[in-house]
Parts: sequence; C-alpha cells; structure tokens
Amino acid sequence: SGHGVVPLRDVADVKSSFAPVWTRATANGKPAVLIDVYQQPDGNTVQIINQTRAEMKKIKSKLPAGVAVKLWYNQGHVLMESAVSVRDAVIVGIVMAVLVLLVFLRNWKTTLMAAMVVPAALATTVLLLYLLNMSFNIMTLGGMAAAVGLIIDDAIVMIEHII
Repeated sequence: SGHGVVPLRDVADVKSSFAPVWTRATANGKPAVLIDVYQQPDGNTVQIINQTRAEMKKIKSKLPAGVAVKLWYNQGHVLMESAVSVRDAVIVGIVMAVLVLLVFLRNWKTTLMAAMVVPAALATTVLLLYLLNMSFNIMTLGGMAAAVGLIIDDAIVMIEHII
C-alpha cells in the first residue's frame, strides 16, 4: 500500500554469473574477433578494400605477437571477376553482332561502321561516368553489356538512313 523500497531479494533470485555467449567466432579453432566493413551507397569497393588493407597493416603492427589480422571475405575480388565476365560478354556480343551483320548485309563497309559505333559509345559512357563522378560497378557494366544490341540496332538504322 505504501511507496516504500522493495529489496531486490524479495522479488528476484540474485547470483553472480557470466552472461551467456550467443555467438562465438573462431578461426582455425581459436577465438576470433570479426570486424565488418560496410560500403556506403556512393563508395568504391576497390578503394575501400585497399584502405581496409592499409588499416589492417597499421593495426597488426600494434598487436602483441601471436595475434593475426586476416581478411576473411573480399567483395572486391568478386567485383573484379564479375567485371571480367561482363567485359567478355560485351566482346562476345560485339563479335556475334558483327558476324550477323556481315551475313545479312553482305557489306564489309556497313558492318565495320556499325561495329565501330559500339566501342565509341561504351568509351563515351565510361568517360561520362568518370567526369560526372558516378559509380562504376556491376550494375553499370551489366547495363552497358545489355546496351550493345541496342547500340548496334541504332547504328544500323542510322547507316541505312544515310546510305
């Protein structure tokens, strides 16, 4: 009925103990500490990886002997492999488009003019991305690969209009 003090022992069992471990990180069977580095939407993955490695070297020099600092997962490696794959897809797309144009148009001059438009358009795209300080990532590479067919189609329409 009153607003007096209620001792904790009257409402709970109190004992000393350790907090439960809900997650445990190990590396090669030894305790480990995981540090996640997240990229901001406008971040450059390759720069972030390079800066992270530089920081890891600084940290490692300050740690006691026997403590290892290792990069566990590198998204930059995945990005570079994907970029190579997209580049190869663009090259194959250009070669296939040139072959199809040559078979149907039977004209080397028209085929070469259409084929030269693709590298020029892609180079212009890369230049504009750089000048506008925009992100160059897997999505932009994929968009460029998908645009190859559209670029060639537009080039053919323009060439036919001129000729």
